[in-house]
Amino acid sequence: MSRGEPVYKRCKCRGADDKDLGANCPKLKRADNSWNPKHGTWYFALELPPGPNKKRRPRMRRGGFETREAAIEAREKRLNPRYKQWSAPTSAKKMVLDLARQHELSYVRTQDDALADVITGLTGDVVVTDEIEDLIVALKRAGAIDEKTMIELLGSYLVEKESI
Repeated sequence: MSRGEPVYKRCKCRGADDKDLGANCPKLKRADNSWNPKHGTWYFALELPPGPNKKRRPRMRRGGFETREAAIEAREKRLNPRYKQWSAPTSAKKMVLDLARQHELSYVRTQDDALADVITGLTGDVVVTDEIEDLIVALKRAGAIDEKTMIELLGSYLVEKESI
C-alpha cells in the first residue's frame, strides 16, 4: 500500500520466509490488476492530527472489513469531526480511559502476571506498571484492541508520561 491509497486489501498469507505477505500477496489481485473479491479483507489508513507537544502520530490503520464500501464508510466516520474517539488530538491516557469505559473494562491481575513478575525479578529488573498500562493490557486481553493498537497506545502513553 502506498501513502496515496487510503483504502486497500490485505491478507494473512505467509511467504517462504514465514512472514505475513499482507498487501503484497499475489492472490489479492487478478490478472487484470483488479481486486480479487475472494481473497483478503479491506483496510483503511488515516493520518491522525498531531498529538501532545505537536508530535506527529502514526497513521491509524483499521481492517477486517468485508467490502471496500464498509472500509470507506468506517474511514469517513473517523474523518467526521463529530466522531469523538479520534477526531481531535487526544492524549493516549484519555483514549485508554475512554476505551476502558466504553467497553466497561478494568484490569484484573492474573496468574500469568504474577509469573511474569517473578521471572522479571529473577533477571534483577524492576518493572512497575501504572493504571493506564494495566488498562491497555486489559483492553488487549478482552479483544477491544488488537496487538498493533496496544503497542501504539503503550508507546504513545509512555512518551506522554516521560514528557510530564
